[in-house]
Amino acid sequence: MGSGVHWRGMVLTAAYCHACAAVRGYLYPLPADVLGTRYQVEKFAKHALPHARHTVQGIFTSTEAKVYADYIIDARAAGGVVIDTWGTWNRYSIVLCAGRQVGYHYEYGQLIAPADAIQLVLSSDAGRLHAYPIRSSTVTGLPCATPGCPRPVLVVPEPRGLHGPLIWTVEPRGSGGPYRV
Repeated sequence: MGSGVHWRGMVLTAAYCHACAAVRGYLYPLPADVLGTRYQVEKFAKHALPHARHTVQGIFTSTEAKVYADYIIDARAAGGVVIDTWGTWNRYSIVLCAGRQVGYHYEYGQLIAPADAIQLVLSSDAGRLHAYPIRSSTVTGLPCATPGCPRPVLVVPEPRGLHGPLIWTVEPRGSGGPYRV
């Protein structure tokens, strides 16, 4: 991937599929309560209602805490990891294409586009872990940075019923068919 790739205003340093991210230890464990700290509650509230004071903001379609927790669990269970440079430090996030609309993308309080992916911001401090919706178009097409890995960083789920489970399938180059993740 390299240090010159710009992604969402930051410099993308690497991106890994779920399997390679797990091997590298990038899939941090989830806290028992994803709204267990004041910081997490503030982030949950920030992504519940649009506000013009935010330059860029993702707003979830649901304001239910259980739905928010499910998004976090789903992202951790199947998402790919992107690492970007923010100032002088690297930021690790898990990104999951939801396969359906999960929110909206706002800029300066104005609706820009629907959001169909979830970005889970990771931290070595479990009390700072939080999620927000993004547009999958900003992250699709990223190859896994592990040499020889045929899997893309993000996979698009196949919907199974209105509220049924999602099955992620990937078609590796030259494999002759999809396999399930």
